[in-house]
Amino acid sequence: MGTLGRDVRYAVRMMWKRPGFTLVAVMALALGIGANTTIFSLVNALLLRPLGGVEDPSRLVAVFTSDFSSGLYGGSSYPDYLDLRDQCESFAGLAAFDDSVANLNADDEAERLRGQSVTGNYFNVLGVGAAAGRLLTPADDEASAAERVVVISHDLWRRRFGSDAALVGRSVLLDGHPHTVVGVAAKEFRGTRLGSTGPAFWAPFNQPDVAARSRGSRGIGIVGRLKVGATLEQAEAEVATLAARLAQSYPKTNLGTLARPEEPRPMSVAQEGRIGPGQQRAVWTASALLLAVVGFVLLIACANVANMMLARASSRRREIAIRLALGAGRLRIMQQLLTESVLLALVGGVAGLLIALWTADLLPTFFPSEDAAALDFSLDWRVLGFAAAVSLVSGVLFGLAPALQATRPDVVVALKDDAGAGGAGPRTVNLRNALVVAQVALSLVLLIGAGLFLRSLRNAASADPGFDASGVLIARLELRGDEAKAERGQLFYRELQERVSSLAGVRSVGLTRIVPLSG
Repeated sequence: MGTLGRDVRYAVRMMWKRPGFTLVAVMALALGIGANTTIFSLVNALLLRPLGGVEDPSRLVAVFTSDFSSGLYGGSSYPDYLDLRDQCESFAGLAAFDDSVANLNADDEAERLRGQSVTGNYFNVLGVGAAAGRLLTPADDEASAAERVVVISHDLWRRRFGSDAALVGRSVLLDGHPHTVVGVAAKEFRGTRLGSTGPAFWAPFNQPDVAARSRGSRGIGIVGRLKVGATLEQAEAEVATLAARLAQSYPKTNLGTLARPEEPRPMSVAQEGRIGPGQQRAVWTASALLLAVVGFVLLIACANVANMMLARASSRRREIAIRLALGAGRLRIMQQLLTESVLLALVGGVAGLLIALWTADLLPTFFPSEDAAALDFSLDWRVLGFAAAVSLVSGVLFGLAPALQATRPDVVVALKDDAGAGGAGPRTVNLRNALVVAQVALSLVLLIGAGLFLRSLRNAASADPGFDASGVLIARLELRGDEAKAERGQLFYRELQERVSSLAGVRSVGLTRIVPLSG
């Protein structure tokens, strides 16, 4: 530790002695390390950061049923969920949920909200706490239509109701039906999937409606919590066994997929995360591409600093030769030189973290507003650990070659050189030239890749979709309850078309269930 401490103190003095060199090197490294840390914080927010507001997210899993259109990770049916809940021993609990949309009427204002219908044990399985009031319980599953209850999100509570604690116990209208607000979910909980700011409300399943669903009517999600000691592999095997039994009992709905019509319809278990397993491979691929690009930027920075270190080592030939002549070992001098480069990289890493902190505020602008609100780009221990590791590797990467080159001088020639600037040897010149070539090559690869990307982006933006989208305004409507009945719904839409058509500046009005290119 004493030797390391002396090396660090000497390295600090050398950095302080040459402030111009130190500043340029730190700036180059800060850009490279900062870019890598920024992209890693994006990967961390999408794939690595655990779900917020839930207890022990590592034990949360999702259960899927294969379908013709969804592939392996499709929705499940409610009857299958009941069988899974009652017969699987690997889970401490299983809950079901289904995405829904409802019109909220409160304080003489209407708002269309995305929410979820859930089983009463949903919050208990996830381990979510309440910011106010209580959350849903299994008893709410059996409540009558006159006793409808709802739990709202913390964001909706703050935005729409001003965090009014008196809201708990009051009634609000969802799709024209009164619901008693029994509680507010914890602030950190935004649901279990990326794709929006999270559900704005959670209401119990309408039991008569959900009980009427057939076993072949798939579309609900299933989330479970593994028992202590149970593994994902055990749960997978147990679910696969149950899938085979269900296929034997209900061949019309649970036997066969498009690829394997004679085999049981597969059920699978995957770790619950912000992005579903069906999309994770694509996200990992895109993330790897981004990390490779910024990795090239860091390599260019390291080659640049290594060249600077080689140039500086030429002016220290006499110093190093004297040390060698006095009996200092080559490895000992290399340790000193590597300490200088690693310390330089760590200072660059701190500056890179400052850049990453600044760019973390810019990352949300690359996402739709509802997705950005659900992502946390702040620096946590994973990002800090990544930045530290990149800094250490960078220090060794750009410091090793100069250290090897500097500790192999011709001692006699270097000692005879009174000016201490005997010039760089052929090997040093060749290495510096090689580093310059490497920088140019990597820069050229990045420039060509950026040019191809921009050209592809331009081509995609100018592609002819087959229709004229200029001047088109899209409004989404969804009728619920009595208004959705055939006669009343048709009357509403006819009147809507007539009234919108009469507005100034409106040339034509159309209705569609699917908007082109909307997915």
